[in-house]
Amino acid sequence: MIEELVKATAENDWNKVRQLLHSHWQQNCPKLFSSNPDAPWDLSYDELAINSSLFRPLAAAFVQNVETTTTSLLSLNEEAGTNPTDRRPGQICGYVFKCGEPTYSCKECATDPTCVLCRECFNNSIHKNHKYRMSTSGGAGYCDCGDKDAWREGHACSTHAVDGELADKMDALSSDKNIPPILYNRIYGLTAILLQYSTQMLCWQNEEKHPAFTKSPPDFSPAFQTVLFNDETHTYENVIRALDIAINCTHNQAMTLATIVDREGRSTVRAGNRASCERVRDEIIRRTQKDTNRVTEKTGPLVVKVYESGFICHQIHAIQIISWLNQQIEHFPILSNIIGDVLLNVEALDDELSEQENPEDLMEVCKQKLVEKFMYCDRKLWKAARSNFHQMLMKTVLMDMQQKYEFSKRFLNMYTHMYEDFCDDDHKHDVSIVSLTVQFFTIPSFARRLIGEEDAITRIIANYTRHTAKYVAPDPVTNKNRFDFTTQGFTAILKRAMHMLRDIDYLLNQVPKPNEWNPELRDGFVRGAQSFLDYLHLMQGMDPVKRQQGEHKTWEPEWETAFNIQIRQQEIISMFIAWCLSDLEVHHRMLILCLEACSNQKPSVTDPGEPGETKTIVKIANKETVVPSFDVLRGYVSIHQPIYRFLSMLQFLQKEKGASSAIESMILQKIEAMDVDLYEMALRVFVLCAQSTAGLWRRNGFSLVNQIHNYHSPLCRAEMFDRDLLLLQAGAALTEGSRFLMHLMHRYRIDKWADESFEGFTKETNVFGPKIEMEENSKFLVSLAEDFLHTLVMIVGERCIPGIGKCTREDQLQRELIQILSMGPQQFSAISKRISQDPFLDKLSLEEAVKSVADFKKPTATTPGTFHLKSSFFDQYNPFFYHYSKSDLSQAELYQEKIRPKSDRALSACPPPHLVHFEVFFEPVRHLLSCPMLIDLHRIILERTAKRSRFSSDRLLHRCLYLIGMALNEQLDNGQNFDFIQYAQKSELLSALEALNGKPEANPHNDLLLWVIQKFKEVERTSKMETTAEVKQDVEMPPEKEDADEAKKKRMAKAQAMRAAALQKMQRLQKTFIENVKKEALEKEDEGHGLAITMTSQLARRDGDEDEDLVKKISDHGFSVCIGPKKVKVEEVEPRMVKCILCQDEEILNEKARPFVCAAFVQKSHLFSQSAKARETQLDVHLVNAALSFGVDASTCSHTMHYECYHTLSESLLTRDRQRTRQQMLHNQKMLDTDSGEYLCPLCKRLSNTAMPLIPTLHSLPVNGFTSIRPSTFEEFDVWVDRVGQLVNAPLTGLKPSGKSHSRKRSHSERAINEMIHEATRDPLASGKIDSALSSSVPSVSSVNLVDNIVDPDRVPLLAELEQHRERMGQEHEARTTVEEMQAILGQGLQGNAPATSASVEDTRRGGSRDRRSDVGTFIASLPNTIFGLITRMPQAVIAKFIKKIVPIEKFEESVRAFTKFVIRARDDSRELEDQVKGVMSAIAIWKTTAHVARAMSLVLKEEGKPLFGALNSRQRDCIFALSRLSALLSYNLQPFGEVIAQMLKVFLSQSAEGLPAKYSAEGGSSSPTATSPAPHEAATPTTKFMQSQFAQFFLPSSPLGRKDAMKDFNVNILHVDMLSLALELMMCIGWTWHAGTGAEASQILGSVKQSFPLRELVPDGSLDELYVLRLAVVAHCYQIMATFDDKEVKDSNAKEPIAASGDLENKVISLWEKIHKNRPLTERKQLIQTLHDGVLSMLRPIALVYYSITLVPPPEALKDPSVEELEPLCRYLGLPTSLFELLDGSATNRLFGLWSLSLPQSSQRLELVKQPIAPRLLVDLPEDFSELINIAAKFRCPSIPLEEMAASIPTMCLVCGEVLCSQSYCCQKQIGKEAKDVIGACQYHMLYCTGQSGLFLRIRDSQIVLLTSRARGCLKAAPYVDEFGETDVGFRRGNPLHLNHEQYNKLRQIWMHQGVAEEVVNQFELDPRNLGYDFNHF
Repeated sequence: MIEELVKATAENDWNKVRQLLHSHWQQNCPKLFSSNPDAPWDLSYDELAINSSLFRPLAAAFVQNVETTTTSLLSLNEEAGTNPTDRRPGQICGYVFKCGEPTYSCKECATDPTCVLCRECFNNSIHKNHKYRMSTSGGAGYCDCGDKDAWREGHACSTHAVDGELADKMDALSSDKNIPPILYNRIYGLTAILLQYSTQMLCWQNEEKHPAFTKSPPDFSPAFQTVLFNDETHTYENVIRALDIAINCTHNQAMTLATIVDREGRSTVRAGNRASCERVRDEIIRRTQKDTNRVTEKTGPLVVKVYESGFICHQIHAIQIISWLNQQIEHFPILSNIIGDVLLNVEALDDELSEQENPEDLMEVCKQKLVEKFMYCDRKLWKAARSNFHQMLMKTVLMDMQQKYEFSKRFLNMYTHMYEDFCDDDHKHDVSIVSLTVQFFTIPSFARRLIGEEDAITRIIANYTRHTAKYVAPDPVTNKNRFDFTTQGFTAILKRAMHMLRDIDYLLNQVPKPNEWNPELRDGFVRGAQSFLDYLHLMQGMDPVKRQQGEHKTWEPEWETAFNIQIRQQEIISMFIAWCLSDLEVHHRMLILCLEACSNQKPSVTDPGEPGETKTIVKIANKETVVPSFDVLRGYVSIHQPIYRFLSMLQFLQKEKGASSAIESMILQKIEAMDVDLYEMALRVFVLCAQSTAGLWRRNGFSLVNQIHNYHSPLCRAEMFDRDLLLLQAGAALTEGSRFLMHLMHRYRIDKWADESFEGFTKETNVFGPKIEMEENSKFLVSLAEDFLHTLVMIVGERCIPGIGKCTREDQLQRELIQILSMGPQQFSAISKRISQDPFLDKLSLEEAVKSVADFKKPTATTPGTFHLKSSFFDQYNPFFYHYSKSDLSQAELYQEKIRPKSDRALSACPPPHLVHFEVFFEPVRHLLSCPMLIDLHRIILERTAKRSRFSSDRLLHRCLYLIGMALNEQLDNGQNFDFIQYAQKSELLSALEALNGKPEANPHNDLLLWVIQKFKEVERTSKMETTAEVKQDVEMPPEKEDADEAKKKRMAKAQAMRAAALQKMQRLQKTFIENVKKEALEKEDEGHGLAITMTSQLARRDGDEDEDLVKKISDHGFSVCIGPKKVKVEEVEPRMVKCILCQDEEILNEKARPFVCAAFVQKSHLFSQSAKARETQLDVHLVNAALSFGVDASTCSHTMHYECYHTLSESLLTRDRQRTRQQMLHNQKMLDTDSGEYLCPLCKRLSNTAMPLIPTLHSLPVNGFTSIRPSTFEEFDVWVDRVGQLVNAPLTGLKPSGKSHSRKRSHSERAINEMIHEATRDPLASGKIDSALSSSVPSVSSVNLVDNIVDPDRVPLLAELEQHRERMGQEHEARTTVEEMQAILGQGLQGNAPATSASVEDTRRGGSRDRRSDVGTFIASLPNTIFGLITRMPQAVIAKFIKKIVPIEKFEESVRAFTKFVIRARDDSRELEDQVKGVMSAIAIWKTTAHVARAMSLVLKEEGKPLFGALNSRQRDCIFALSRLSALLSYNLQPFGEVIAQMLKVFLSQSAEGLPAKYSAEGGSSSPTATSPAPHEAATPTTKFMQSQFAQFFLPSSPLGRKDAMKDFNVNILHVDMLSLALELMMCIGWTWHAGTGAEASQILGSVKQSFPLRELVPDGSLDELYVLRLAVVAHCYQIMATFDDKEVKDSNAKEPIAASGDLENKVISLWEKIHKNRPLTERKQLIQTLHDGVLSMLRPIALVYYSITLVPPPEALKDPSVEELEPLCRYLGLPTSLFELLDGSATNRLFGLWSLSLPQSSQRLELVKQPIAPRLLVDLPEDFSELINIAAKFRCPSIPLEEMAASIPTMCLVCGEVLCSQSYCCQKQIGKEAKDVIGACQYHMLYCTGQSGLFLRIRDSQIVLLTSRARGCLKAAPYVDEFGETDVGFRRGNPLHLNHEQYNKLRQIWMHQGVAEEVVNQFELDPRNLGYDFNHF
């Protein structure tokens, strides 16, 4: 086939080529693109087979090489004589952007914002150093680099720039005609066939009949496919629900399918026979036929069609052909031009003609070109087909200027059809063919040619008007057609039609230069403008309003649509005006058109009295004028007046007065004929706003309020408010001053008020209506008068606008910035928001303008930078700036009062600034200030203010003074043609001003009044002197001012003296009170009562911290040591004072105080969790996995409460929450989960969920330390390790009892004991035998029940019961024999420990059976407890049933139980826990939590650069104190569970079963190197003798009392255990291996005496055993570090500089390394030593925090300085050797390393080990440049949908691990349960295995941080990326270059380290309620 194809191509036999290709495709496409019947939506195909079978033949035909093995056309360059790299310079880059890729637009050089560069071109261009804007592409458009029309400067980057030598070459290469004709014809013919085929397949419309060559083979299966098409009408939920039912798929499959349909545009949902496919189609249609969408306003079913599978395969192939051609353009660039020629010139195949067999020439039969066919069928294509075709257009047709212009003409010819399809379609604009208009309408040369030659504007507006015709209705008043949206609103069709207005904006974007105008362009533009004016007629008077009287509006009229249209078209209006101003002829023609349009839209009138009257006579102060009859309160008024606002361009009519040509004369005549109608409509809108502000329209509802708000807003005011003001200024320039003022006063309804004799209205003459009260009437009048004067200020003062005043656009922008900054310091973003949306101002550099008038204050760590107005511009402040709103004015006044009080009066008075001169046309406007009528009005206002008239106000006075000041300035600046002072003197205005001076009525504006008086006198002097010389200001203050200042100073001095006297009196009273309280306290102490709070303790704490226990005395003043034999003893501690925040009671925290708790928050934490593989290792419950899969974090706000008060509070909160309404509950539950105990701290509102017990200092409690029961003899660490190792590993099995056998009797005794135990297990307290043995003073818990034991902590009846039982059975002799045997074995070694007490000796002498039982207990209690770790314990149920409390201090029992229960529940341990062991589990849970909190606290201090001690805040201190002391008290629970202690010790001192096959030998010998069994010839040790004793046989595994699994192989690898947690647990309970042991004689035991021992209440206090346990754990941790150390990772990483190490330490480390890694040399020894150093510190720092909290031994000063190396002082403080070498030195260390190394796994398994020391999971490092993140997001593809273009819409990065996720998208949602509510988003699912219950994520494209917690709670915050002004950009809307703000990111780091995500989320809920509206469960 390939040979025939190549041959036919060479012969140009295109019909044969087509037949060969169709035949080949018919055979292969169904095979290669067939769908999987089980998952027909699967889009994965065999790309290699497709390339080999389909595209390799095409490549062979193109290159004419049968042997080609590639699909690339690169070899064509050699035949064409071109090089693909030579085409780059001088050409348009044309890189087609993918969705999410960054684009760059230069603010200084781009001709319009649509001109963009790709990242590569931008980095190689000059624009990188300019002001630029970033954005992300929506998947359309291409790079404009190299396009001269797109850039004013730097049109090409260094890659695409071309020099003079290459210019000619580039011109030659740019043409496809320069290649050989044979090659051109071959490529042209093949490309035409391929594109015809693709067009035919994709645009096929006949659903019943498909082309013959698409028929699949008869045996092909599946034969049919049901295809679901995408639309924007049906939501994801609609589609998922329909698919769940129709095709019976899972919910996850339905979500995946719905996503494919949405992204691809269609998907196959069923493949099979026709019947099954049609059944699925009908079911989907039936399920969705009633669906509707408010956004698209469409309803109906989903589009589902059934196709033959062969046809679907060919369509897929057609898309791949287009994609392949697009790819080959990169290899053979000339192909781009050839494809463009084919698209524009080759005709498409029609559906009917394609069925003809062997047509002679199909390429000449059709009429519609390929590109036209595609455009015509664009709406019928799905997204993937559209996208590929659009990309082909951008890479081909749009790359060549000639082809692009031809395409634009074709596009304009089909404009009507395409927009009809687009408006009827529901797909987004981005995927429609009409979105390509930005590619050619924005080119200035194209736009001018299309306007002049193709009449583009007229055609577009005609189409737009046709689409909006349905919204036109006749006006009921004027009977003229206009838009009416009262019933339909802003419909979807109208929204789509308004995209045509954007096309007009593109065409008008570049204003022609004068030399670029030609007759054709003028005519075409004027015709377009005329059609636009016709369209504006429909908007004139739109949405009129009429004052509502009586009742309020029952419904709000629709108003938003009109403003949406206004916003879209206001830039077009500005551009129309700009085009008119660029050519005088066009300008004059447009003025005539506008005047004619206005004459057709004359203002309406309301009859004043007689019907038919249209004029009204207005009389004021003996003057009268005629104005149109209209009353704003009675008639209809519309804010929309586009015709008159368009006419406002008449300001540019002429530069000189009078007409210079005939056409200008005609224009002036038309303007004069308009008279006051020119500004009448604008005046009505001003009056409407004033009346609404006064409250006259309050019954019209919010519709009017919103319209007025938008009328003044920066979004609309440039083309609405500003234009109306311009019309008023034009009217003032054309109308005589008095008449203009009278017209304004009449419209404002203050003409009567302006009369001097006015005293108010009567009910008959009230202009506001007879129902208005007189008091309210005066308020209306004053408010309207204020607005009237404000309007005059704006008319006269707002002249800094080009065309009105003599200024430039830069001056206009600068003045607006001055007024904005006069409100106070502003951020740059706030300034840009306040600037009007004016296209003329947008082209100026706002940043440069701001810097010219303001100083920039650099941003700090927490606040962005702000601009402060320069002091030199303070005098430019205008309080009546026309863009100020009421709130802006108030803000400006407050700021001016703040900055001006110390300035001179010329500044502090805020006088009117000097203004620029008017242009000639507007010169008469300034004469309004000298109008006699206005001057008389000023005098009337001043006189009324002096009389305190109800028709005056402070604001009215302010405006009056300001206008007078403006007139005085005008007199000084230009007094030749302006004479204000003359008539002001006649009117005695100065006298009125001076009469008001000094009166309280003028106090608010006294400074301005004085300035006006002074300025008035200055102008008078100037006018009298008749000179223009500058007159010096009179700087002397008037006497009135001096007197006022002096009086103010006296008042201030008097007030200060009064305050000082009051303060002295308070101090005397306070001193007396303190003395009285001290006296009363002493008296009560003498009486023996005592006080909970004394003044003495308060005074003692005056210099200290009341929230911390105060150590007042220690044993010595040497180096502080808290553990070991050298520890410092704290002799006296003064407890802290605590205060209940609920009841306000204050107490000393000691044993006598009521239980206190702190509000706390407990949660799971993944701050230290390691790899997932290591987490799989399962350990016993008392051990913590080294992977630290999770920890329980606890924190507190340090606010204390009585436990009773807290309990009452929690109950009340729960009750209140249950009583809420359903709506309130839903709102509250999003913030707090009250069911799990969440609440807000009553004082600080911090999130809490439990209460942490506040334990007093242990020194104040009646408990002793472990040191008190340990023998005082000192032993070395090596000896201690050996001894404990022997005891732990001593064998039990295989030992034979020696001496006389009593098997029968012993068995009988065992059976009796067993029965008794079973009875006790069922009901211990109900047993009469046991109950009789109970007493209030129970025997001490001996060592028997501590490690593997029998006896209950509360009651010890078993030994006594055993003795009674044996007495009844006649076994007393046997028991005594057993005891004697035990004593004989062990007595010798124990007698030296401690002498027998006198009490025990005396008891022995007394005798008696019961006393003998006590002697047995005494003897057993004297044994070292670790020995009895060898004894198998009895069932713990027997022991635990008697446990009544979990802490030795009973008053803390309830609060401790509640807290520990919550912690256990927070751990969510999967193991089932029996009630009997809750005490032990409570202790273990608290110890684990304490270890985690201490570790996290140490990390926080280290990361923040703070010392270990002295830097804890109250929250941290109270938390670690409470947990540490609680841990110490809970060790009480380990008394009866010594086997737990033994198991912990075995981690260190026994070998794991992982290392050897069995733990014990067959002979029972130990395999542990640290516990070798004694040789036969050696003397038997006490331990060996005991194991062979008769008594021990009762507890061997063969006994019924022995637990079956007691001797189970120990199977814990030390590398899997977290050393810090294990060390803390052992240190808390190691003391229970000792008792107050004393030796006992046989006579003492045999002689019975009644004796009992109290229950031991002991706590860890830093004993020697605790020290050695710590050292043992440190050594084990060093082993873990060495075992997991990797030299390669050190070489690859940038490790920090290692510390200096001694030679001894290096040799020791090498020696230990060789014990572990026998065949692996150590290459990075220094780095290993550094790692060991860091690891030891990471373990010792948390332990130091815990033991400081327990012992209160003051830490050394070296640990309070973060700059000091802390290892040595830390080791000394903990009693350890002070160097790393000393820690690792010793024979025990060598033996231990040898033991542990046997359990080191194989090399292949070491990857699963946790690398030590563990690295905390901190937030990842973010790149400095935000664009790098944008690139990461652009490259990210959705992991759920295998599509090349499947870019995630919201790529979100996990800040903990750095993984990018597809957030808030259906494609990556996961269902974790069976119900629909169990569906969660990608971020929530990621939290399950990464961050746990809380997470921090970065939404990259939105530049936004997402904080998520459990229960679908979360909040949104700005990302820590800021621009050059230090401002964040949420949503990335401004597009300024962003860089990382390290301070803000450190805040996020702290939130994560402190595990404060949940707290931050709740706080943000309070600050920003919008967070409640998000469904964070789907994020």
